[in-house]
Amino acid sequence: MFLLSIFMLLPISSMAQSDENADSKDSVDSNTTVPASVFNNVGSLADNAQAATTDRFNRFVLSIDDFFGGAESNGESNRSWGRLRFDGVDPDDDSVELKARLKLRVVLPQAQRRLRLLLSTEDDDVNGGRGRSSVDANANEQDVALALRFVRTLNDKLSLNFDLGARVRDRKGQVFGRISASNVKKLRWNIEQQISNNFFLFSASGYQNRLTYDIRRSLQDSVNVFLRSSTTLESQKGIGGLVINETLGLYADLSSRTAIAFEGLFSFVTSKDDQFDENFLGSEYRVRFRQNIWRPWFYYEIWPTVSFPVSSNFEREFGGRIRIEMLFGQF
Repeated sequence: MFLLSIFMLLPISSMAQSDENADSKDSVDSNTTVPASVFNNVGSLADNAQAATTDRFNRFVLSIDDFFGGAESNGESNRSWGRLRFDGVDPDDDSVELKARLKLRVVLPQAQRRLRLLLSTEDDDVNGGRGRSSVDANANEQDVALALRFVRTLNDKLSLNFDLGARVRDRKGQVFGRISASNVKKLRWNIEQQISNNFFLFSASGYQNRLTYDIRRSLQDSVNVFLRSSTTLESQKGIGGLVINETLGLYADLSSRTAIAFEGLFSFVTSKDDQFDENFLGSEYRVRFRQNIWRPWFYYEIWPTVSFPVSSNFEREFGGRIRIEMLFGQF
């Protein structure tokens, strides 16, 4: 509810700035008046804080870049960025979970942009895939991962990534290596396909492999509206068979600041175990609404969801997510 209160207040604050000369907008009640400069001061403080964070982040990037590339700068622009997210999640019951996530991507120009330094608490390609207990890609426990990535682009269609890092996985501190290969190809009828494979080797948990086939089709020669299908096959040590996750969605940019998506997620396993006696793990349907408000670096998202998981015998469950996102660095 705290996050929802912040979300509700921010648009009101920006509206009050544009109508600062109207007495009715500046009045809280008949006896108390709030100066319009209060809202301007709030915006200035937020801008100053974001600018200071960006400046410190850029200085950090330069120091790392000098360590790997030498003292002389090559004059290339800084493409590093950071993202801080606050999520209020309703996991299909009466409780609400509050989560904070941080992701940093440091690009090193003096290493010919082939090196990345990654720090993440998000469940992305550094952290590995989602488990077999949920169709939601964000359902896993989020652990900190730190990695150094070497990027090798073979041509316009094929690229290789090599990661070496450390993370907390299965409640254990582990070192890991990752090899990723990706191929992108444009087909007929405005269709683009991408095939990628990520192989992880963890010091304690063993191997994990994830093969993804992603295909999207732009509608009416427009890149702002497209259909997307993403199929993922996962295997890992200690789990028999494959975990198959399918995401089908329609995505659209309503404006330069607003986007919406309609998604269906489905999960399957090819081998049953003690936890599940079904091959079909369930489905989830959600709407994702994203908008940039107040400042260029500030976003919010709303995700209402309805799911039919195997854990509840496929009974309907409602849930959702409210997200606030702040960016710094080059975005």
